[in-house]
Amino acid sequence: MNKLNKTYEVKQLKPMFKQKTAGLLAFLLTFSLLLPALAYANGFSNLQHNSDNTVTGRVYIDEATYDLLKEKGILTNRGIALQVYNSNDWSSPITTTYATYSTYKPVDGDSYYYYEVNFNATTVTGSTYTFPLSVSYATYSTVGGVTYATYNASGPISAYSGPVSGGGGYIPPFVGPVANNGELTPDLNGRVNAQALADALKANKNVTIKISGKEVIIPASALSEGESITIVTESGVSYKLPIAALEIAKLAQQLGVNVADLEIVVSIAELEGAAAAGVTTAVYAAGGKVVAPIVDFTVKAVSGTKEVAINNFPVFVERGLPLNETVTNLNTVTGVVYKEGAGVSFVPATFATADGKTTATLKRKSNSIYTVIQVGPKSFTDLTNHWAKADVEKLASKLVVEGTGKNLFQPKRNVTRAEFAAMVARSLGLDTSVTSSTYSFSDVSSNSWYAGTVAAAAEAGLINGYTNGTFKPNANITRQEVAAIVVRALEYAGKGANLSTAEVNAALAGYTDAATLGWAKEEVAAAVKSGIVLGQTSTKINGKAQASRAEAATMVIRFLDNADFIN
Repeated sequence: MNKLNKTYEVKQLKPMFKQKTAGLLAFLLTFSLLLPALAYANGFSNLQHNSDNTVTGRVYIDEATYDLLKEKGILTNRGIALQVYNSNDWSSPITTTYATYSTYKPVDGDSYYYYEVNFNATTVTGSTYTFPLSVSYATYSTVGGVTYATYNASGPISAYSGPVSGGGGYIPPFVGPVANNGELTPDLNGRVNAQALADALKANKNVTIKISGKEVIIPASALSEGESITIVTESGVSYKLPIAALEIAKLAQQLGVNVADLEIVVSIAELEGAAAAGVTTAVYAAGGKVVAPIVDFTVKAVSGTKEVAINNFPVFVERGLPLNETVTNLNTVTGVVYKEGAGVSFVPATFATADGKTTATLKRKSNSIYTVIQVGPKSFTDLTNHWAKADVEKLASKLVVEGTGKNLFQPKRNVTRAEFAAMVARSLGLDTSVTSSTYSFSDVSSNSWYAGTVAAAAEAGLINGYTNGTFKPNANITRQEVAAIVVRALEYAGKGANLSTAEVNAALAGYTDAATLGWAKEEVAAAVKSGIVLGQTSTKINGKAQASRAEAATMVIRFLDNADFIN
């Protein structure tokens, strides 16, 4: 990274005085006594232990300090000394390196300069050193060969003080991909070592980063290889990011920077107390209770003072939430997303139990606040002994379908185009607050209950209108229209498959009315092959027949099974 990151680098200390004295020694002695927080070098950044056992870092310096040190001849002589100590042991350095400001560079137009310091820890062969290492730095002059002052990350220690007594920067150990099976840990500032991550991704396509806080800073330059990064918190919450889905080059272009200057900041914040109150209220309103952490997932690209939020991905991204209690009936638990003002809604989620602990894997293309809830088993009086009873009640408990009132589902009632669009939009966890006129129809009023779901389904490519710009939301939907929408939903979920002409004919070979399917023939064939659509009889699809609520619900649950969105 070649630019100062004000938010994520070690905090910099601005000099409080610019006056120049007759001699640098007098200047340092006077102000080290009066203002112990004053420092010439304004702070460390990017301290790290690399895979080749070198230790590198940077120190930032402001323009006024640079001018003063240059005037006194320090910058053109011996320069700066960076000393490395065993972890928090300041008795004596294990090695010292020198660097000068001869190659300084302005940072983001601010009045700061930096220089690279690089020394090889292997040069201290025979010495005992452990990580994290501690570092300090000191300015030097050739005048009399004396050290004028020594500084750590907080300021001057005082002239002629000898060993540094506390403070300083820290270098975490390099974590290699082989010995640690593709697992990495960030440094104390939450930053991942770029070289370590690049090496790990080269050796292991999928790398895990274990964090102790809520945030991790990932260098984008390390993401040129591999498939995914999974960030795991101490409580077991996880976030799996496909590397390709981050579209690093586009993010760098959007911010107007080089990839080398870009960082991906991932936050996994568990909400409690007042911060979680809105979520728990919404869960209660939905008739459920919270059975997992309430977590706000955010991702952003950062470069210096520039940043952009990454809220949408081209693929479904997985988040793992450990359940905080034992659940015996998984049909009654579901992943949900929370949106202020809209409450909670279904998110595709599967559940797995290992060593007595159940973890939910939530899948969605957007970032937001997520949790898992348990809703009491749903039942409808008119589904007793009905062939679709189990499927409908499972979907109702997962907030995908709803009854029609008075504890009824009305399984034989026809489904409108708007109703089915809403059902599929919910099953995919789509954001139904879409307002773009691009996805509007002349006969869909903006204040209708289905306006958002129809727009969201159209944006996702699930539904089409008619050539005259209408959608006919209240028209009953046909079985072949349902099949086509469900197949498009599979494609949206990344599970679609293009059938050849021979495969289409083979899938429909047993149905005598295949020729009547018209425009929907290929999509109905795909639905039949996947097991989502069955004929109304052994020889007829009846594609143009109107679909019932029970048929629509069973097609949705079969789609969710095919997409690995429920279990």
